[in-house]
Amino acid sequence: VLTVNGRESEALIASLGPFIGGPATLLRAHAPRLIVSPELLHAAGLGDSPDRADFRFRLADGSESERRLIALAYEKTKAGTYWPVRDLSPVPPDKDNADWTHVLGQPDAAPSYLSRLDQNYWHTTLADGKLLYLQINRMHDEGTESLADYLNRVLGEIRRTGVKHVAVDLRFNRGGNYMLAAEFARSLPETLPADGRVFILTGENTFSDAMSIVSRLNYFFGERGVQLGAPMGDGGQMWGE
Repeated sequence: VLTVNGRESEALIASLGPFIGGPATLLRAHAPRLIVSPELLHAAGLGDSPDRADFRFRLADGSESERRLIALAYEKTKAGTYWPVRDLSPVPPDKDNADWTHVLGQPDAAPSYLSRLDQNYWHTTLADGKLLYLQINRMHDEGTESLADYLNRVLGEIRRTGVKHVAVDLRFNRGGNYMLAAEFARSLPETLPADGRVFILTGENTFSDAMSIVSRLNYFFGERGVQLGAPMGDGGQMWGE
């Protein structure tokens, strides 16, 4: 996206700052849900009409294209259903239009970390079983196995199989109830070998109670913990619960 209503995208995002608190990383994470709404842009003084918005795009072949997007009629939906980061995955959610062409290609070509964003938690082993990759996308229970029970099962699997290192991916985790994973964060260092490490993956969408788990992993692992990725959605020191 090059411009929206004649404003360059970076300047437009900066103009939305007063409507999203916190650091610039959080603003960038929330910007997509604002710029797709002509009505919101108009209310913020960034558009001439609440019914339409004019976009200029740079396409994959380097050419540019202009499109006018017309606002849809209002439909009452469940609060919080639109999650901009979810759009990074080429795997379409069930409710979405699967006919869209994704910049990353076909769904079956999605990298592992973008393949299961609709699951609250899942894991797999890599590097001949020495590395366990664990992705927690929400601090909420799912299905018949609670998050706490699931993480306890993961600890048992680590003990049985001889996993040496663990990567905990919280890049898409907006939070929930950090208590569901608090004991896991404390027990994981004791479960791994003395020279085992944890790699904590964070991003702009790592927020709220997910940040609490990042802090706990860093605390209990000490020098054995490595935090990688983009800065989190808020400062590392925060109030919660």
